[in-house]
Amino acid sequence: MRLKIKKELVKGFVLSHKICIICAAAGIFFGPAFFVGGLIAGFFADLIIEKINDEKKIENIFMDESFAPTTTTTEPFSGSMIVCALAVYSLGYAESAGKLAKAIFGKKYKCDWETLCRLAQNTGTLNGDLLTESLASKILHEKIDTSLLESIFIFLQAAEFNWNQESKGERPSVYLASLLNYSVKNDELENAYRILELEKDASISEVKKSHRRLASKYHPDSQGGNEEMFIKVQKAFETIELSFSN
Repeated sequence: MRLKIKKELVKGFVLSHKICIICAAAGIFFGPAFFVGGLIAGFFADLIIEKINDEKKIENIFMDESFAPTTTTTEPFSGSMIVCALAVYSLGYAESAGKLAKAIFGKKYKCDWETLCRLAQNTGTLNGDLLTESLASKILHEKIDTSLLESIFIFLQAAEFNWNQESKGERPSVYLASLLNYSVKNDELENAYRILELEKDASISEVKKSHRRLASKYHPDSQGGNEEMFIKVQKAFETIELSFSN
């Protein structure tokens, strides 16, 4: 029995590191230096392939329109993939969604949030209602704790900043709250600080500095500009500036 277990462990190790082993074995024929070089090259090749396989698994889940409420080891928490997809749907850009996710979830949940959001964007057209319904199903199925649920709503509301209800319809956070019979607080000022990548106790000088930086980054006339994000930044600054004057 023990021998069988050892064989299975050895087999699993070989399969997981086969490229590293092949490279090291090939290097043996050319001397110790080539052996070490082959071992290092194989090690990094294994890491790259593992990363590609993980991304492929995530992408397959995004491509599944049903978004069935199952748990996957690639998710930092159950439902995080759908949450990222909703943020991309709301913001329109994976980079912004990834940074927002890292700011809100990053301290507690370590994850490559930008990769999750990028993969969501790469799947093409996202259906906001379907994503919201799938997230509600997963939350009810997995019994997500209250603190995480609050963070999810904070994240969705921040992503919905400057939401155009006429063209997009009901906000995902509002629809999700109705599906879960959950009461949420819509704090526009708090969302404005998140858009400007600031803490809520930031000074007016810090607000102005962040506004200048982000406005310059997203200005439509600049290289890699983003008109939608530029408008969001402008509105966020106006919201915060108004709060200082009151």
